[in-house]
Amino acid sequence: MDLLTRLRTEQQMTLVLVSHQHHVVARYTDTVHHLENGRLADQAPTHEVIECFRDAADDRVPARPEADVSEHL
Repeated sequence: MDLLTRLRTEQQMTLVLVSHQHHVVARYTDTVHHLENGRLADQAPTHEVIECFRDAADDRVPARPEADVSEHL
């Protein structure tokens, strides 16, 4: 993931990440597109979505997207 993140920055490209792991989403994304039943249900900046996950008592999610979550990977 670190290599992909570096290439994304260097090449100024978009990286699409599909994941159910909140800590991965928190670390590697800027924007979240939430799908339900294969359809777009919501779209928001990652920090807003992560706060919703935290409100749902998922204590594995870091407080901010830049936080070090390497122990969870």
